[in-house]
Amino acid sequence: MTSRTSRAVLVLLGLATLAVETAAAPRAPRPAIIDLGTLPGDYFSSASDINHRGQVVGWSLGPSGQFRAFTWEDGVMTELPLLAGARFASASAINERGQIVGASGDAFSHAALWNDGEVIDLGQLPGATGCFALAINNRGQIAGTCDLATGGPGAFLWDDGHMIALGTLPGGGFTYASAINNDGAVVGGALTATGEYHAFAWRKGEIADLGTLPGGFNSMAGGINDRGTVVGSSDSGSFGPLAVLWKHGAAVSLGTLPGETWSQGIAINHRGQVVGRSGQRPFLWDDGAMEELTTLQGGTGIGFAINNRGDIAGEAENADGQPRAVIWTERGLPLRDRTIVWDFGPETGLLTPPEGAGALLFSASNNQNFVDAVSFRQDTVITGLNVFTSSSHLPLLGTHFRVKILTDDGGLPGAPLGVFDVAPTSITFAGMFPTAGGQMTDVHRVSLRFAPIELQGGATHWVGASGLDFDAGTYGVLGAGDGLMMMFSGDTLVGPAPPFFGDLMFQLSTRTVP
Repeated sequence: MTSRTSRAVLVLLGLATLAVETAAAPRAPRPAIIDLGTLPGDYFSSASDINHRGQVVGWSLGPSGQFRAFTWEDGVMTELPLLAGARFASASAINERGQIVGASGDAFSHAALWNDGEVIDLGQLPGATGCFALAINNRGQIAGTCDLATGGPGAFLWDDGHMIALGTLPGGGFTYASAINNDGAVVGGALTATGEYHAFAWRKGEIADLGTLPGGFNSMAGGINDRGTVVGSSDSGSFGPLAVLWKHGAAVSLGTLPGETWSQGIAINHRGQVVGRSGQRPFLWDDGAMEELTTLQGGTGIGFAINNRGDIAGEAENADGQPRAVIWTERGLPLRDRTIVWDFGPETGLLTPPEGAGALLFSASNNQNFVDAVSFRQDTVITGLNVFTSSSHLPLLGTHFRVKILTDDGGLPGAPLGVFDVAPTSITFAGMFPTAGGQMTDVHRVSLRFAPIELQGGATHWVGASGLDFDAGTYGVLGAGDGLMMMFSGDTLVGPAPPFFGDLMFQLSTRTVP
């Protein structure tokens, strides 16, 4: 499944037949990619939008076949509630106030707004059989599309409790909304009087045809920034659709990635950076140049949204060909800094994980307690701790850990910077992994969250934890200096190297300081 704007472009322009995949020389990507995972039990996910605070929204899908809307922040993916009587939901956009829009329903979709933990049905246009909200600005104005009784889509604007139709191009028909800026301007695609689809811009009650590239027939607008610059796609007659910018009333092609024949422009930020895809490869267009974004093992992806910091939300295929919600960022990993280093103490020195991956050493010291040294290349905020353990040592949700963040005192733990007594916020199944004895064991992720604490980049700190009101067990399977490392892709446990699981492992949730 594709997101709001990509689905519109595929349907309206017929791009599905143009997905030509051509091998191209790899280019060094700028942003790092983070796999956000899925909601528990699911295997598909997609990220639709990301705001300035790094909050992400999207959908997750599993064996039930029902879409579930989620919000993701500080490493935790949380399911959003359904409308009353609904079976599915999907989140499309989030503004800087944390308000989220999308759809929820049963046989038909209802446009939905999630605000302060409450889900609200936005209603529908007269005679509509289903609606979905696709974009929201910081004033709370919402753009979306309804399925009309006449058999096609109709774009709407929802403002202060009222939903209005945006109308059509002169002599035309159906309209589809894709985005809205903070001035209330809405863009999307509309059927023209001659039966073509053209990008449109709606401003203060007036709808305008944005046209196409020279020689083109069809176009679609995907995004608009607060400067009024519009991004989208247009064909050009003899060539496939190309990502375009509309500036000063004219469409300008952004080109393609090397080796590709088509591209889609989907979103644009205030800095004029554009994201989308070229062929099946995600791209970032910045300052006149299109650059390929890195992908997961599946090699394909698409960028759906970009915030004003340059963080990108989208979708990429994993090694099993499953779409996964991802973000790309130039600021270092917002949850687990890619320069994080772990060790057991002064005996082993520091071990650095591969670039772009989170990594963690087994801890076996002090029986019920672990204390490990950690350092970051830049100033970093720690927001939580994830404990990976087998079911034989699994704590209960009501029990508590004591977590300590300490200074370094000549290579040993020093004075505490923070002490937190916290209960798990969630306990989720992470997978089955082999033990040192060759047997398989079930591994669970225990998530602990506490007040953020900032650590100075380049300095060594110590992180400690122990069971507070339960027996944490004795973890003497491994000795300090064994150097066994468990690898992560985003928040997903992907396997150890060497290939076996010890009794207990730990992982920090962090974000770098902008």
